[in-house]
Amino acid sequence: MAVVFSDTFSTRTLAAVWNSVQGVTATGSAASIAAGGNYLGATGISQAAYREVVFQVVSGDRPGVKLYWDGGEVVSMTAVPASGTIDVSHFGASVGPWTYVGTNTWWRWRWNGFGFVFATSADGVSWTTAGSVNANGVALVDNEAPAVNGIFINSAGNGIGTGTSRSPTVIDNFTWQDWTPPAWSISTGTLDDAQRADENPLSNGGMWDSPGLVDGHTALALTGRRIVGTSDIASALTRASYGPGTEAWATLAANAPATAEPTVFLAMSADPKNGYVFWTDTVSNYYVGRFDAGTFTGLQPVLPTPGGAMLPGDRLALAAVNGVISAAISRSGGPWQLLTQLADATYPTGRLGLGSVRGVSYSAFGGGTIAAAARPRRSLLLGVG
Repeated sequence: MAVVFSDTFSTRTLAAVWNSVQGVTATGSAASIAAGGNYLGATGISQAAYREVVFQVVSGDRPGVKLYWDGGEVVSMTAVPASGTIDVSHFGASVGPWTYVGTNTWWRWRWNGFGFVFATSADGVSWTTAGSVNANGVALVDNEAPAVNGIFINSAGNGIGTGTSRSPTVIDNFTWQDWTPPAWSISTGTLDDAQRADENPLSNGGMWDSPGLVDGHTALALTGRRIVGTSDIASALTRASYGPGTEAWATLAANAPATAEPTVFLAMSADPKNGYVFWTDTVSNYYVGRFDAGTFTGLQPVLPTPGGAMLPGDRLALAAVNGVISAAISRSGGPWQLLTQLADATYPTGRLGLGSVRGVSYSAFGGGTIAAAARPRRSLLLGVG
């Protein structure tokens, strides 16, 4: 990992990077932050896509952390080690409380490109996730003047413990560093390669149930070794169910029009219509959501698709493993690019699906149950690694 800066507080003078300080004493072996809302802050530091903050809480009855990203306060937390509880807010809205082993003195906040993951450790080596917050697409409002980027470690901050007796927060072994995310890729094979005679509706020897998805959709068909829609909105489900731990992926055909909206479904049931969906639209955005009895709910804000609209030869994939929903794309058969990971364990099993909106066609569709050995690769949101 590339270290941005670190501090073991081995002298009685704070490093220059700590440029926002109130009530802090460098003891020569640690930093003591006086009780009553005092803080040790580093601002104006680079915040790359994969970056983490690690430090040790030597002592303190109400240690806290505030993270500022792109000029706005993203995450604020206050912990009570004695009870192993954490009060957490995201953009001012409560997302806690979380629980953790209060004797775990090592703390880590990790930015994974989609959100922040908090983990604790007894030794600074083996980590256990306490919780996470998604930050995808949320406007990072600048609520400071001037704008602030960085981290603040505070003593007896907001939240838990207001009005109770407090002690200084003593920290040590601080590191702000980059980290390398694990590679992401599909791990299931092709279910339909489209290399057979025309079919209407799509069948592949009975593998497909078409139409079998959302009300008003027509069937998919096979024409000229391409899976196509029979109208502007068409879809199909596999007859078999898969999971727990499942994924679906598809490759756009060479003749896919630029106005198409490629779509894959996961962990679906036909009636009631439950499950997950991932699609990209004609103005270069992508969507990840869930169906509950036919009603769609977005699991995150609408976000721009890196690289723009999907093109012929591109692929898209959706996976649900251990309560984490992952959406990814691959350009022209190249490496997979993970777009988002979201915590949702509502539907761990179900049928896979493929959708065609405004004439999109596919040259291949795949998916199935993910082998247990492949599951750890989809763990950025859970802080593994």
